[in-house]
This record gives sequence, structure tokens and C-alpha cells, in this order.
Amino acid sequence: MQASGLYLLFLCLGLSGHTIPSANSIPWQNSWHAALEDAQNRDTIIFVAVNMDGERANDQAAASLYHHQDILDWSTQCVSLIASRFEHRSQGTCPRFGTISCQEHQAVEKEVRDKVFGVPAGTSIIAPHHVFLDKTGKILLSIPYQVSHQELAWCFYAAMKKAYPERALKESKGSRAPRRVFWDEVLTSDRSKITPLTDDEVEVVVQRLRSTKGIEQRIPDLYALLATDHPDAIEAINQALQSAKGAGAWAGRGGKNGQSRLQEFRLDLIHKMGVYSPLSYWQVLVNQLEDANANVRQEAAVALEQIGAENAIKALKASLKNEEDPNVRRCLVRALGTCGAENSSARKQLLTFAKGKKEPAVQKNALFALGNHAGQKAVGKTLQKYLDQGDIQQQQAVLLGVGFARNSQFLPVIENLSPADPAVASTLEVVLQVAHGKSAKLLAPLMKDVLGDSIPRERFFPPNREDR
Repeated sequence: MQASGLYLLFLCLGLSGHTIPSANSIPWQNSWHAALEDAQNRDTIIFVAVNMDGERANDQAAASLYHHQDILDWSTQCVSLIASRFEHRSQGTCPRFGTISCQEHQAVEKEVRDKVFGVPAGTSIIAPHHVFLDKTGKILLSIPYQVSHQELAWCFYAAMKKAYPERALKESKGSRAPRRVFWDEVLTSDRSKITPLTDDEVEVVVQRLRSTKGIEQRIPDLYALLATDHPDAIEAINQALQSAKGAGAWAGRGGKNGQSRLQEFRLDLIHKMGVYSPLSYWQVLVNQLEDANANVRQEAAVALEQIGAENAIKALKASLKNEEDPNVRRCLVRALGTCGAENSSARKQLLTFAKGKKEPAVQKNALFALGNHAGQKAVGKTLQKYLDQGDIQQQQAVLLGVGFARNSQFLPVIENLSPADPAVASTLEVVLQVAHGKSAKLLAPLMKDVLGDSIPRERFFPPNREDR
């Protein structure tokens, strides 16, 4: 398989190899038992990083995430373990992670697989995967798949606060809660689920797609690529969706039913991108915002909302100018909220929608989306106004947005509220539970009722363990 120019750039930067920059490294503890003993002696939490070779999100974490100053600062306050089953050097310090040997992080991986994930040898574990434990080894929270330094810094703070609520702790500047957080558990995986592929696995799947004719035979391989951050995987998905617009070639002899199956596949593939795909798939989803079918556009907007790629902001704003379908507009506003969580241009647009009165559904979703920006003065003033003077669902939308974003800057404001309406009071109670460490899944039914959510957001609200 021939690497694209973008992928060659990553190779040149060393992101797909074993060598990492010579920056400061997290002081990884050399064994599971030593980490437990150290955590108990220091009365602190344990940070576990599961990291494997051959997949870009893992390589980026090893190359840069674990060297970011915010993460290094937090690592000094806890005990850290790195778990990887790969060997990068037969003797001496591991060149990928530093401070410990490959034999040590391989032994840690076996212990973590058993003690934290509770799965036998040979079972697939999602990687990257970051888990926070209390000093006895009990799970506090976990974050599967790719995570930014702002999100991981927030997780350090949240885990420490959960384990030691009485301690005075300060959040890192600019930190924010990940949309996908598991409290008190980890996300386990098996081969029936969609997980990132290695470069070698991508090559096999892409070659098979090129030599396979007929949609029925190609569908399993297309799904298999969805979680993989590789340019060839992204291009294969993009081509599949673009080709699907010309339904004739893929409908085969199914006639009308074939067309229906194709449309169902398109919608499901886009939906699953929102659940499994990394940020790099944003352009594929943006392309679907121009589709003639409103259902396709709505699924693409929800997928972008879940991915949260800042690169998509310009396209989302352009789509909002032209979109007429009210359900799609509502979802585009929500996507602008997550993709523009740190963007002043997106914030300005959301404020305009929040103050508008012609589209009540769009207005409520804009008030919700502003939860990411509640620490900004103009936003805080607007949200406070609707909490004081808004109707019941406008008040609920503000509360749900603050709770979903876990915005600690605005938390004191809502903690001092005493809503007169029972529905608002009930919403506030749930939001405060989430703000103080309960699962965000508690918000899902309220968001459905207040915001009109009709498409599941599994990246935000994963199914229960028994349903996976």
C-alpha cells in the first residue's frame, strides 16, 4: 500500500515509529505492585495509560501527549503506569516511553489486563485507553480512544477530586471534560466491535476492498475501518459514501429494495462514524452536509457533534446559512457547539441563535451548546438571563448544557438556584449529580425531551455493559 503525502509527513515526524522526542517524560512506575504501594504511601491516585504500537492515536499519545507540560505537572501528583505489550528495545530504557524498560511495561500490561480490565490474555483491549484508579486499585474513571491534553488534564483533576473531595485542587488552564467519560468502569472490547486497526491490518482491508465487487461483500470491511486514523482508511470510507450517492451501481438487482438497503447502509455508516471515528474523519462528514437527503445531513451533523472537530466550524456555519430543514438546523447548532468549544467565532454565532426567537428548537439547542462557553462573560450573562426570565424549557436547556459540559466555572451559579417550577428543579438535581461525578447518561432522557434529540449519541452515552 502506498502511503499518502499526509501519512509520509507523520512518518517524518516520527509519530508512527518507536522514537519519541527527548522532552521530559512521565515518571512511570515499573510494576503494578510497586504502583499500589507507592500510591498508598503517598495517599494519591494511580494513572494508567494503555498504549499500543502501529495506530496513529497511540503513536501521537506516546510522542506528544505524555510530554505536554500540563500532563507532566499532574503526573507529579500521582503514580503513573504505562501498559504496552510491544518491545521497542531489548535492553535498557524504552525509547518510546522513557524511564522504564520494555520488559517492565510489558509486565504492567499483563497486570493491567487482569486487574483493571478483567480480561484474559489474548483479549483485545481498546488503546489508547486512560484509566484513573484510587490508591487501592479501584476504578475512578476512564477514557477510551483518542484524548487531547486539555481533556486528559481535566480527567486528572476530576479523578483526584473524586478520590479526595476535601483537597484544594486547581484545574489546568483551558482544560475541559471529554464527551466520552466512563465513571467507575472501563470500556471492554471484543473482536465483534469496531476498534482501530494497525497499519498492516489497514493494508489488508483496503486491498480487499479494491478487489471486491458488490456492496454486500464490501460492507464488513468498510465498518472495520471506521475507528482507524489512517489516510487510506479515511479515503476508502469517503469514496464509499460518495459512490453510494449514485445508487444504481450499488443497488445491484435489488431494485427498489436494493435502493432502500443502500440508503440504510449510508445512514448507518455515517452514524457509526460519530460513534467510532477519530477527528480526522471530519471532512468525510462535512461532505455529507451537502447531500440532497435531509436524513443524511442530520446524521452527518450528529456525527460531527460527537467527533467535535474544530476544522469543521467553517463548513457548519456555511451549512447553517443554507439549511432549511428544522431538524437538520437544530443538529447543526449542536455540532457547532462541540466543534467550536474553544472558538470565539462559533461562540458568537451560538449567542446569535440563543437570542433569536423565530426558531425555538434552534434557540434551545444553542443555549445548550453555550454550556462549553459558560465561563465567558457575555455567555454567562446570557445564560443567567434565561435562567432568570426564560420559559421552562429554556431554563432546562441552560442547565443541561452546563451539566453536559461539566463547566465548573458556571457551577456556583446553578448551585445557588432555587427553581420554582418542579420540572426545572428536577433537571437541576440531575445536572448537579452529573457535575459531582455521576454518569452523564442521566442527562440523555432530559435532552431528548427538551432538545428534541431523536438520534442516539452513543459516543456521549454508551450503552450499559450488558448491552454492548
